Amino acid sequence: MLSSAETSQWLFTREELEKSPSIACGLTFKDEWDQRSKGVLFIYKVSRLLNFSMDIAASASIMFQRFYTRCALQKHHQYDIAATCLFISTKANEARTKIKKFAYNCARVGLSDMGLADNSKVVSNWELVILKNEPLVLQYICFDLEIQSTAAIALNIVNQNKLPTNICKIALALVNDSLHSPIFLLFDPYVIASTAVYLSACINSQASNDFSTEISLSTFLMHNEFTLPTGKSLGLPPNYKPGLQQVEECMLDILAFYSALGLAS
Repeated sequence: MLSSAETSQWLFTREELEKSPSIACGLTFKDEWDQRSKGVLFIYKVSRLLNFSMDIAASASIMFQRFYTRCALQKHHQYDIAATCLFISTKANEARTKIKKFAYNCARVGLSDMGLADNSKVVSNWELVILKNEPLVLQYICFDLEIQSTAAIALNIVNQNKLPTNICKIALALVNDSLHSPIFLLFDPYVIASTAVYLSACINSQASNDFSTEISLSTFLMHNEFTLPTGKSLGLPPNYKPGLQQVEECMLDILAFYSALGLAS
């Protein structure tokens, strides 16, 4: 089992992630994260078919990533765990759906067959897999179902700074894409949200040749507390600030992720 970083049992160092159970059982780091990414993609495909919210899919993806810090991919296929995490997330987010309907859509995605008959035996098999794995997943993620929405934090930063819609869209895309990478196991959601908005502003600055928003955001991240529009705390320590160094480290990791996909220039 991986030891946790000091600030949270779900935050790890890069060295710890390179000693994951899957790697200990023979996978390379790249192969492990290729398989993990396929699991997250499975979650989002099923979510779209069932019209689940982005928060439900994101929470499931984080549960999924946390599960494999304690269990090897060789022992449990990524689609099985992905489906189970999404099913658990629907319950945690009070969006329960009937197991048969849920399993049917998992089967459709798993087989890449949108015309699959709903009375197919494979649907029953998916039901059994999900119900069998549910207690296992809950145990491995320590029944930790309260997952802070990184997208909500990013939206709050956008709203506090009155940023334009295009910056908001890019920031949310960066948050969602990061779920395919180790980012959510390396940084807390406040750092990730701050980084996504700041990087989005940088991208917008390059496109418009107007750097005023980028500069004002730097000031905001250095001096402002994170509060909801209602003034309620986000459950942070007093005067919490992610720190520009953390934001910079997170930004480099996000850019490295896109670079590995051949999408960063």
